[in-house]
Amino acid sequence: MAQITRNGHARERRCHYRVDDRLLFEFKLIDPKTMRQQAPASLFMAAADSQFKRELDRLDQEGKTLLRGIAGRDHSLAIYLALLNHKISLIAAQLTTPGQQQLAAINLSEGGLAFYHPSPLHSGDHLAIALRSQTEDWQCQLYGRIVRSRAAAPQGYKVAVAFCALDASQQQLLTRRVLKVQMRSHKPVHTDTIAGRE
Repeated sequence: MAQITRNGHARERRCHYRVDDRLLFEFKLIDPKTMRQQAPASLFMAAADSQFKRELDRLDQEGKTLLRGIAGRDHSLAIYLALLNHKISLIAAQLTTPGQQQLAAINLSEGGLAFYHPSPLHSGDHLAIALRSQTEDWQCQLYGRIVRSRAAAPQGYKVAVAFCALDASQQQLLTRRVLKVQMRSHKPVHTDTIAGRE
């Protein structure tokens, strides 16, 4: 649904569920052309770490194929192997966590996020964002645009970001995370219109 702004331009207004989450979080200010030239994950990893992560992903995919075959013959063994695989994934996630990520309170939706920052950021600036669960095998790197940065004492400034150029994989990761946190909290969800709120 389009919304008419004060300067007369139409702007897309989207409504998403949002949840309060605690995630390892890092962002980098970027030039908009970076979004067309690089995957966001590449901005948070050294070359060696990136190669390590690709190899882990390849092994994980091969393991899932083998696990499906085992499940057809021995269900209990398949469950045990799946638990081992999850344990290894958590260890691997810790090994590949960039050192600059810090645990932060994040208000997350499928369309954007909000976080507190000690200094103001500028509306319209673009960010590369890395999110990772500290306790589960979940991570997502993506791009966003700052739509709002307002004083929010005593935390400093509350910054709202709308995600940009999401692909199907990123969208699925966000959907799964929001639903999981929502189910875990068993609380009524709010709705968010990050791109349209003034």
